[in-house]
Amino acid sequence: MAELGDRIFVIGGNDGVSFLNSIECYDPHTNRWTLLPPMSRPRAGIGAAALDGRIYAIGGFDGASRLDIVEMFEPRMNAWTEAASLNSCRDGVCVMTYGCWVYAVGGIDGPSYLNTVEAYDPRTEKWEDVIPMTRCRAAAGVAVLHATT
Repeated sequence: MAELGDRIFVIGGNDGVSFLNSIECYDPHTNRWTLLPPMSRPRAGIGAAALDGRIYAIGGFDGASRLDIVEMFEPRMNAWTEAASLNSCRDGVCVMTYGCWVYAVGGIDGPSYLNTVEAYDPRTEKWEDVIPMTRCRAAAGVAVLHATT
């Protein structure tokens, strides 16, 4: 799930029967859901975040494999494009933005839970490893708390 432009986007997942590539957009001002163009590949366990007017759908699981794929949704174009792949496969990845970076935190690569963290810079279109967490974790919540004065 991600928020962009006062709207909430729900991306991929599993409905109990199959993996989904759909994206739905909720507008709280009109109290309506809209179905948007699907991702290229059905998957659950993705992380999602918005940065610079785009939504990133990161990692996940397609029922057979943990994934390193990253897709980017551009609402102005109403279309998905591929972005640079993660350095490692991540299902249940926690995703957030801070400054001009998208962070992928923890997850599961198949046999192991991860404590590793990757940061994506859309300007260079590259992921880089940053300092790992002290504990492995997947499907956790992540947030940025801005200091108040």
